[in-house]
Amino acid sequence: MLEQKMHFLTSLKSESRYLIIGCSGSGKSTLARAIAECMEIPYYDTDSLYWREGWELRSDEDVVQSLPLDSPNWVLDGNFVGMREEVWNRATCIILLDLPPAETIWNTTRRNLGWWIKRTPTWSGNVMPLRIALSGIKHSKQQTKRFAEDFPNYLTEHEDKQIFRIRKRSDLEKFMASLKQ
Repeated sequence: MLEQKMHFLTSLKSESRYLIIGCSGSGKSTLARAIAECMEIPYYDTDSLYWREGWELRSDEDVVQSLPLDSPNWVLDGNFVGMREEVWNRATCIILLDLPPAETIWNTTRRNLGWWIKRTPTWSGNVMPLRIALSGIKHSKQQTKRFAEDFPNYLTEHEDKQIFRIRKRSDLEKFMASLKQ
């Protein structure tokens, strides 16, 4: 993994459109923000784009239309499964966070229930109600199975891009630390 990591760090200097994909709770947003800061390019928080005030969910089409996909530089954190052709095709680098399901489900549970308990404003300023917190946890559980079955096939459709797969939290943490150096 270290060789791949070093190659990954080198490739960051030449790529300009990063798509971070993975299950809920894998660290997509955290990694996307770190890459955007390191590369000094725009980051588009797709959770904030999807969730409007009052927990109204926007469609994939609306969100994708609001993104500047033709601009030369960006970082996105989202799977866009239904819009792969539009989004994945425009990325120059796809980073797959493929962490163990138990870890991603735990991270989603801890995050969502923490937001609910603390009444922390989240996307679009929404305060998370229990039903949304639990729905997100359920989504994470369902997503892990779909992710394992479908995403490897999806990635074969994009062999023309640089694709990196991070499978362990320790590798993700090392990579994140290297961005800050």
